[in-house]
Order: sequence, then structure tokens, then C-alpha cells
Amino acid sequence: MPPLIEIVHNTFAYCATTPQALGLVSLPGGTLASASAARCYATTTARFWGLPPDTVDALELITGELAADVLLAVEVVSPDSEARDRDAKPQKYAAAGIPNFWLVDMAGSNNHPVVRVYELDPVSKAYALTGIHHDRLKASVPFPIDIDITREALDAL
Repeated sequence: MPPLIEIVHNTFAYCATTPQALGLVSLPGGTLASASAARCYATTTARFWGLPPDTVDALELITGELAADVLLAVEVVSPDSEARDRDAKPQKYAAAGIPNFWLVDMAGSNNHPVVRVYELDPVSKAYALTGIHHDRLKASVPFPIDIDITREALDAL
């Protein structure tokens, strides 16, 4: 197997000390324009580093599969990137065709999470809000989930 390659915080990390694994954590720039664009970026970067051809081929294949198979994107709103988390990233995820998007924000006097659940409208290619969850996140799409998200439940973890 090729060496470990990860993309963390928008930067490729290449680790030759783990020769039995190939991993892809996230895609560069927080954008998934398309599976082919992600493959092209990963391949170009890997070749630039002078990685062996089998590593480049494996990375290209895995990157394309990951980008094409994303069912859910989740953004946790950060004070440092609030506008990007609320506006730019959802637009990029929608353009990439990711069918589900959750936006997690901290709210209220006890600073508990609020999860806004969106589904991609295939006609408009934009996300439509399908629910706002304050105390319990319960959804059936893209998979069944039922989680207590109160501050007390999270503090108990």
C-alpha cells in the first residue's frame, strides 16, 4: 500500500512512516466542486511532491470516490468563520451535489447546540431547511439518528 496521505485544515500531509495506509480526511479548501475536480487536485499535488505512481493512482481513485459518495456535510459555526460557514460553504456543498447539510450553531444563555437540517432541492440546486433541532436531533435522512443535544447531555459525555 502507498504511504499515508491526509488533507487536514486545507493542507496535504504526507507521512512516509506509515507505509500500510492511505487515508483522505477532508478535501482542500473546504470545497468539493466535483469528484473530478477533487481527483485532479489530489493527483496534481501528489505528482508535485514526486510521490510514486501507485500512490498517485490510489489517491486519485479514493479522492474521487469520497467526493462522489458524500451524503452529508456538517458545519459547526465558528466565530472566526461565521459568514463562510453560513453562506459560502453551504453554496459549495450544494454545487457539489451533496444531498444533505447540517449547520450546528451554539445558542441560548446556556450555549447549547442548535442543529439546522437542510436537504438539497434537485431543481433549484439549493438547500431547503427541513428542521431546526434544539434539544433533540431526530432525523431519518440521510440515516436514522436520534440524539439528545441538550447542554446537560453533552456535558455528561
